[in-house]
Order: sequence, then structure tokens, then C-alpha cells
Amino acid sequence: MSQLFVLHSQNIVPVKDDKVYVKGFLRGEHEGAKISAANTWLEINDNEFEGFVTLDKFSKENKMLTITALDNNGVLGREILFLDNMTEADITF
Repeated sequence: MSQLFVLHSQNIVPVKDDKVYVKGFLRGEHEGAKISAANTWLEINDNEFEGFVTLDKFSKENKMLTITALDNNGVLGREILFLDNMTEADITF
């Protein structure tokens, strides 16, 4: 079974001012699709999602960020972005 959403893998996770950049995409059409990461809702455009997520205390302490995909029927899936290899970015946009 293929995943319903895919998180772009990042060997090095850029961070600036406690924010990380998250990007991925949904497979297929999902009515009312939403993506959440650390209490931040990411924008979805043409089944692609991206955004800057402010790291909460749990994410910083555990060096991981849980990303959840939802639609009108419930949870589509969850992915974990590990934050072991964070590097300070020069700028944010």
C-alpha cells in the first residue's frame, strides 16, 4: 500500500529563529485535506504542502517533528521529521 502523503526527506534540516521548513505532497484527491505540524497548519496547493513551522518545546527536546495529514474522513497518515541534523539557515523568507 502506498502512502497517502509524502514528506520530502531532508538530510540536513535548516532552522532559523526556531522555525523549520517543511515540504511534501498528497497522493490523490482528498476532500478537505489539511496538514498539521507542531500546531501549525501548512498551506496545500495542487496537492503540495509547505511552510515554516515554529518548533514547540516537545519538538526541540525530542529532536523530532510529527506531521499529520487529515481529510474529511479522518487521519490520512503521520510522518516524523527527525531534527538530529539541524543547521542554522542564513535567512528566512
